[in-house]
Amino acid sequence: MAFRLTLALLLLVAAADRATATDVTACGQTVAARDTGVLTADLTCSSSAEGVFLEERATLDLGGHTISGGGVLCGGSCTVKGPGTIANVHTEGGTGAGIYANLQGARKRKFVAENVDVHDNDTGIVSQAARVTLSGVNASNNDQNGIRTLGARVVRATNVTASNNGESGLSDFTATVRIGTVRLTGFTAMGNGRGGVTNDGRLTVLVGSTVTGNAWPPAPDEPTMVDIATAEGRCPRLTTTTCDHSFPNCHVCSGD
Repeated sequence: MAFRLTLALLLLVAAADRATATDVTACGQTVAARDTGVLTADLTCSSSAEGVFLEERATLDLGGHTISGGGVLCGGSCTVKGPGTIANVHTEGGTGAGIYANLQGARKRKFVAENVDVHDNDTGIVSQAARVTLSGVNASNNDQNGIRTLGARVVRATNVTASNNGESGLSDFTATVRIGTVRLTGFTAMGNGRGGVTNDGRLTVLVGSTVTGNAWPPAPDEPTMVDIATAEGRCPRLTTTTCDHSFPNCHVCSGD
């Protein structure tokens, strides 16, 4: 009897999970809070204002499809998972992003992206969440940053590539409060225009990563090539990681 009751409860939970999934079939669609939206076909949107919108703790499953011209926008915690692609998101002011996450009250928000390819946008990913977790993400060939986090307390990235972007591969900016911790495992950043990894926070850790051949805009008394840039006195911690230049010079890369 107890076994039958347990089985019935499990079936009810599974049915409830299925009931919360919503097909995403058009640009401009909103996925409700705590719901999961599943992209059912490729979407071509006319502007960044007509992408897909995620409410608090919503999830978008790209389902192997592509969103072009319109990005994914969420105001609170959210998850975007692939496989799938978000590309060609541009605005006149250059503020378009493949994914723009956590616009409201980011202090306790979380952002997760898994197995997503964001390329050829103004910026690949912008997040204001306190905690950012990325895995299997490719954020390359964007006009500005591949990945830009603002005010994050913790950024964790595993098997992420951020190469050939106009600015940084991954940039964590915390303004005057140096709280940001960036932990990267299996991270690749090559050929970016403003450093491979830049973090003005308190701790930068790279494990099993390759960050090479990244330029640095000309400035007086600064190098022209920088792979890992950190705050003064906050040298990165590297394990089995290849890099050419750190800035300020921490004597941790081959060319330092």
